Amino acid sequence: MQDTDLSLITTDNVLLPLFREKKITVSVLRLDTIHPLISGNKYFKLLRYLEEAKQLGKTNIVTFGGAWSNHIVATAAASKQYHFNCTGIIRGEEARSLSSTLLQARQLGMKLVFLSREEYTLQKRNTELSNDTDYFISEGGFGIKGAEGAATIADHYDAGLYSHICCAAGTGTMTAGLLLRAPSHQQVLCFS
Repeated sequence: MQDTDLSLITTDNVLLPLFREKKITVSVLRLDTIHPLISGNKYFKLLRYLEEAKQLGKTNIVTFGGAWSNHIVATAAASKQYHFNCTGIIRGEEARSLSSTLLQARQLGMKLVFLSREEYTLQKRNTELSNDTDYFISEGGFGIKGAEGAATIADHYDAGLYSHICCAAGTGTMTAGLLLRAPSHQQVLCFS
C-alpha cells in the first residue's frame, strides 16, 4: 500500500528485571510504526483483499464493524490509498454524535450505513450477495485472504530466534496467519 513503510518495522527488546532474572528474551514486533491508521496487523490483513478487489475490477469496498472499530478506520484509509470508494456497515443505530473513530472514517471518505444489531448480524451472513462494484471484507478482515496476508508478518522477524509468538486475538485471523508460517519448534499463543 502506498504511504506504508515496512522498513519502519523494528523488533524491540523488552527489558524488565524479571526477564533478566529468568534468563528469557522478550521482544515486541513494532507493526504500529508503518502507518498512522493502517497499522498493526490491519495492513497485513487488508492487503490480499484489496489486491483481489483491484484484480476483479471492483470499485467499492464494503466492510463491517462497530462504532469504535479500528478495522473500519484502517479500511477507510486503505480504500482511499487504493482509490476505492468504501462503505462501512456499522453495528447499532446512528448516535447523535459519532464516535471519533466513525468521524475519522467518514472524513476519509467512508459512507456509513447503520444497522440494528439484528440487521447487522443478518447482513454479515449475506456478504456473498455481490455485484459488479462491491467487494466485501468481513469484520476485522476475517477470512482466508486476511490470514494469508497476516502470514506475511513472519517476514519481519527471524522465526528461528523465538520459541513462542504471542498475539492478541479478535477474529483469530492474525493467529491463523501466524500459524501458517510458524516452524514446528514454535508455539503461537493468542490472547482474547
